[in-house]
Amino acid sequence: MTDMDARGEDVRPALVEERPEELPRPLKVYPKLIFIAYLIIIGISVGGRMIGVGNFAPFIDFIAFYSAAELTLEGNFALAYDDATLRQIQGGYLGWEAYYAPWFYPPTYMFAVFWTAFLPLTFAGALFFALTALLFAVAVRPWITDRHDFWIVMASPVIALNALLAQNGLLIAGLCLLAVRFLDRRPFLAGAALAAMTVKPHLGVLWPVFLLARAKWRVIGLAVALSLALIALSAWAFGTEGWIHFFQNGLLRAREHLGENRLPAPLSASILAGLTLLGAPLWIGITCHVAVAVLIAGLLVGLCRAGAPDRIVLAFLMSASLFVAPHSFTYDWALVLAGSLIAWKEARRTGFLPYEVPLLAVGHFAPIVIHLAKHLELPVAPVLLICPVIAIWRRARHMANHAAKA
Repeated sequence: MTDMDARGEDVRPALVEERPEELPRPLKVYPKLIFIAYLIIIGISVGGRMIGVGNFAPFIDFIAFYSAAELTLEGNFALAYDDATLRQIQGGYLGWEAYYAPWFYPPTYMFAVFWTAFLPLTFAGALFFALTALLFAVAVRPWITDRHDFWIVMASPVIALNALLAQNGLLIAGLCLLAVRFLDRRPFLAGAALAAMTVKPHLGVLWPVFLLARAKWRVIGLAVALSLALIALSAWAFGTEGWIHFFQNGLLRAREHLGENRLPAPLSASILAGLTLLGAPLWIGITCHVAVAVLIAGLLVGLCRAGAPDRIVLAFLMSASLFVAPHSFTYDWALVLAGSLIAWKEARRTGFLPYEVPLLAVGHFAPIVIHLAKHLELPVAPVLLICPVIAIWRRARHMANHAAKA
């Protein structure tokens, strides 16, 4: 008799019920203090903007979503891919044109934001964050062991960054976690979550590798079918011109921004961005980036073949996705947070491996370090990302070895 099912999932009820490892007092107290500090910073930033004090604009990234949504409601969605039009609209929001948030998203993303144009900008940004945070909270619930884990999550800088910017990091991480939860029990919901993730396709490159390695044919079929349905629905709702402009202008502009280093490379964890910062030619950056992506894919397949449980393999997938994506930003580290939480729960249940806590801690606080170090113009992000990726890979190997012995 084995302690593992056919998928390598732990089915021992006694271990599930055992008391998690007790955390040291600092890990119980400091997260609460950090969260209070976040609330004060966010309150000052948002409150100051509302009364006209200070020059920080909360939800500043959200203006890309909001301006595109306004154009959509006017029947001009295709103009969202026109820099001049979008820049003019956003300048009216801020009262200055020094900042510009481009729209590179596929038309399917408009389903997530079109409703915001019915509301005032600040309220729409706050509500968008609240809804995406709620999705993340529902999705992550199975990996929150107790109230101490809850406060550790709330102390993550990536939560505060998504709140300040009203960005979509928690949306994508929440969808990933839902796909993990429903992968075997409810394939339709898993396929739906994966289809919804195609609004940011560059962050889902590793999912096909995992699904093929695990032979999840039903989930693959549902994800493809629902993705096509979502594309067709967006063409019907927003017009086919949107897709034409996305391929002709949106993708072209995104490539130009990458090639000409017009995106904030210090905030990106990709190898391409890191080598660009170091002055490497574009072809070297692309070659090394592809090589690392192949390496990550190989490690992912290796974990699958070694018999590691799906949940920890997908934790590795989520954290390593920032290496594989051609670009990412600090709010996308919500994926690292999600992957780390899965590994953290396993560690609390069975005991921590050597150096596991500090490696995961680096990933936990990396977003704020990256922001503080961005003016150095150095590849800090990919260096820091190595720590949680290694920690989760080690945890996955440990669980695979345990499964093999069982």
